[in-house]
Amino acid sequence: MRSLMILLFVIPGITLFAQNAEKLWAGTTTVSIADSPEEGHGVQRVFYQSPSTEQGALRGITDGSIGQLMFRAFRDGRLAGYADEQLRQKVTKQDFEKTFVRKDTVQVIDPETYESRITVISRAPDPADYQSIELHLQLTYHSNGRLQQNPQWVSLSTDAGSPKVYFSVEPSSKAIDFDKDSWNAVDRMTFSVSLDALETERGSQLYKDKIFNHLFDQLGNKPAGGFRNADDWGILSAAQFDGLLHPKDTVTVIDPNTYESMDKVVDGIPFYEGIAKIRLLQFWAWDDAAARFVFSPVAYAPLEEFLDRKGGSVARPPFYWVEKSYRKR
Repeated sequence: MRSLMILLFVIPGITLFAQNAEKLWAGTTTVSIADSPEEGHGVQRVFYQSPSTEQGALRGITDGSIGQLMFRAFRDGRLAGYADEQLRQKVTKQDFEKTFVRKDTVQVIDPETYESRITVISRAPDPADYQSIELHLQLTYHSNGRLQQNPQWVSLSTDAGSPKVYFSVEPSSKAIDFDKDSWNAVDRMTFSVSLDALETERGSQLYKDKIFNHLFDQLGNKPAGGFRNADDWGILSAAQFDGLLHPKDTVTVIDPNTYESMDKVVDGIPFYEGIAKIRLLQFWAWDDAAARFVFSPVAYAPLEEFLDRKGGSVARPPFYWVEKSYRKR
C-alpha cells in the first residue's frame, strides 16, 4: 500500500515537469556579421583573446579573427567544409582548387627575345578576406520561458558574398572558460533579430508574435528562475515582473468645471504588446588545435522600443532570460 501511495505522488510531479518543458513554438533565423567596422545593423561584437593566440603558426593573428582561423584550417585540410547547408556535399581538395583558387590568364613577354606567350597564374585565397560569417539557428520557445538556441551550420564568405563554404558547429551547454588556453579567439555576439525575420516551423502551437503574450499570461507575477533583470542580471523579483505586466502611466487630467489640471495614475499597456524584436546573446569560440567552432548560448531578451530626445528610436531590454551556466546566482 505504501508503494502505491508513493507512485501516486511521483506521477503528478513528472506530468508537471513535462508541462513546464512543453515546446510551443519553433522557428529559424540566420544571424550574420560582415567584414566591416560596424559589423552590420543590430549587431554588437566584443572580442576576447587567449594567450595561445600568439603561439606558433598563429603569430600575428589579432582579436576577432575567427573567420580567418577557420578558413586557414579549411584550406589546410584540418576542417571539413561543405558546399551545401545540409552539410552533405563535402568540399574536396579538387573542389577547393576549382572554387576558391582564382586563376588568371596573363600575357608574358620574354625580355630577351620580346616574344609573348599566354600563361595561367593561380592566386591563392587570402584567409583575411573570409571574415563574413553567417550562423543559422533553430530557436525553440518553451512554456517555462526558455528560448533555446540551436546552431545548424556556420558559413564563411568574402565581403562580396561568394564563394561560400559551410561548416558544422559544436554546441556547448557549458559556459566558455576563459582560463583555458585552448581558445584562440572568442567573440561575444549580440544580435537584434526582428520577429518578422523568424521563419515559423510547421507544428508550432503558438505564433511567433504571441510568444511574450503567452509568457506573461502563464507566469503572471511569479517569474521562473531563468529570468534576470537588465541591470546586473540579478534575480528578477516578483514586483519587477508585475511592473512589466501591469505598468502604470501618469497622465494630466483637466477638470471641465474648474479647468484645473492634475496628474492621475492610470493603467498602462503591457510592454509585450509592442515587442517587435528579440535580442540574442552568444559566445563564438575557436579552438585551432582541434579545428572546432564552438557555440555557447548566453541569453535572450525582448526589445522594447522608445523614442529618444532627438525623436529617434532606441530599443532596450526590460529583462533577460539567462542560460543556467551563465547565471550569477
